[in-house]
Amino acid sequence: MDFAVGRLRTIIRNAVASIEDKSLVRAELRSVRVKSVASVARKAAKNNWDAEDALSQCRDLVGSRVVCNNLEDVYRFVELLRESLPFPDRIEVRDQIAKPKSTGYRGIHVKFRIDVGKHSASRDFIPCEVQVRSRLQDAWAELSHDDIYRRKDRRKRLKLACSTWLQRSPRPT
Repeated sequence: MDFAVGRLRTIIRNAVASIEDKSLVRAELRSVRVKSVASVARKAAKNNWDAEDALSQCRDLVGSRVVCNNLEDVYRFVELLRESLPFPDRIEVRDQIAKPKSTGYRGIHVKFRIDVGKHSASRDFIPCEVQVRSRLQDAWAELSHDDIYRRKDRRKRLKLACSTWLQRSPRPT
């Protein structure tokens, strides 16, 4: 899995490096991680996957987060990422900015598979997900994560307040 993390980090760094005018797209790679065994097990239980299916069905075994200055940068970075991937026709993009989750979460999730095979003759594809969001969206997601997912009693009030606040932020034209 270390090779997969390195491969995904390289793909994202190359996308960031391809930005010719750094004032047009301001993007920062925040993290790259391998989903923990406990997290895969929770996801498998939630989706009724058996142990063998979990690794093939879990679409974010390796994940990363890219934070951009604003919404325009988010959409531009997603396009640059798509252009830098070897199989652009095999990418799933979930725009949760245009259609926010019921929790108020916003971001764009780009899902694809990267080849971590040692040789071109032995391809081995690992599912990856890159979350791209603005600084404001990232701050909201980080601050509200525990409140939304771990403190159920405050969830509704916080969700309503944050969703209203985020709806006021400008959308790209």
